[in-house]
Amino acid sequence: MRRLPLVLLLLLTAAEVRADYKDSYRKGIEALDRKRWDDVVRYMREAAADNPTEGERIKLYGLRFETYLPHFYLGAAYVNLGNCDSAVKSFETSRSQGAIRNHPKWPELLDGLKSCEGSAPKPPSPTPTPRSGPDPAAVAQAVQAADGAVSAADEAGRGVTSLAADALLSPIWSREPTLGRAESEARDSLASARAKAEAGRRTSDLALLSEARDLAGRARDRFDGVRQAAERRREALRREQAATPVPAPTTTLPKPADGAPTTPVDLVAGAQAYFGGHYEESIRLLDRAIGLKGRVGTQATLLRAAARYALFRAGGERDAALRRQATDDVAASRRSDPSLAPDSLAFSPQFLDFFRSN
Repeated sequence: MRRLPLVLLLLLTAAEVRADYKDSYRKGIEALDRKRWDDVVRYMREAAADNPTEGERIKLYGLRFETYLPHFYLGAAYVNLGNCDSAVKSFETSRSQGAIRNHPKWPELLDGLKSCEGSAPKPPSPTPTPRSGPDPAAVAQAVQAADGAVSAADEAGRGVTSLAADALLSPIWSREPTLGRAESEARDSLASARAKAEAGRRTSDLALLSEARDLAGRARDRFDGVRQAAERRREALRREQAATPVPAPTTTLPKPADGAPTTPVDLVAGAQAYFGGHYEESIRLLDRAIGLKGRVGTQATLLRAAARYALFRAGGERDAALRRQATDDVAASRRSDPSLAPDSLAFSPQFLDFFRSN
């Protein structure tokens, strides 16, 4: 029996993965994508029980990474299930740990808490006592300036977060000082600005509010610098990628037994192009491998279906012809092997749903 490259065998063989908090978190995110709130609660509770600390970057599949925020997603699921008491507890746990504050999901946490405000009895309002202090109008103006600077820095930080998740930049982000380290410094400045703004608002301290405004301004400038450096680096990587052809496999494989001119080399190269995100190149190579017989032919058809579906989603799901071609490839691979089951570690949940629905 001829051996195929390991990357191809993974397409049809489910790998046994040790169940741990990362696996539970991955399943919880998949349930979240499908709005299965009870499953989200179950998997996120499992993940938090094994590792309650938020903030780690978790690889879900392929090039998709997510920040580890099990308490936040528990809160989001409880909100959708109408359980505000549990939602508030989960949100407060996430907020107290701090990682969510520098994440694009931070506004959603605040919105979730706000939506549950009416579910708990409000404490009695304290009786105001007159006291001397700075002019209330000046304090209000300083608070507005500090909050505005923090919001501007937050917006700049969200842009950097998006770039950090870019398929080209994420593998090198932490290694380059102008990207990962500079982003960390900017987030430290923003966290200090936010803490000073909250303290200044609570104590009506004009000096603290002024420091918060200045720190947030510096954080925004640093984020802008990171964004510009990231955009330049991404453009350079794109040029390198365009100038570098997809590498041919080093393994020499025999021709099919029926003497067809196409060899499994095209299948291997097509798989490498697909997993590297070169979907059009993958389709071109796999078109030459579709004539292969047996299992390798089935693999070629399945890979081409995945590449066409990825292009369909990347194009905003507007190309009906491309979706139809992907559907035809799924049907052809099923006819070739009715027991075919794509590996969930190799393909996205969206493609797995597409495969099952067709």
